[in-house]
Amino acid sequence: MNGRKYTHADLKKLAGYVTREDVLNNNLTVEETLKYTSKLRLEPTLRESEVSQRVEDVIREVSNYNNL
Repeated sequence: MNGRKYTHADLKKLAGYVTREDVLNNNLTVEETLKYTSKLRLEPTLRESEVSQRVEDVIREVSNYNNL
């Protein structure tokens, strides 16, 4: 990762995968789906505001990537 060695556990903390297929709940928005997934994967000690900020950051990054 960026030229440094990493373990599987390190990668798992930094990366996740959300499918783009219809296996997700089609009653949820993208933001709601990301929040749901985040709550399953992130530390349970994170506050709701921290989870929301991470979700907003991901949505912003994906939007910026798609606008390239």
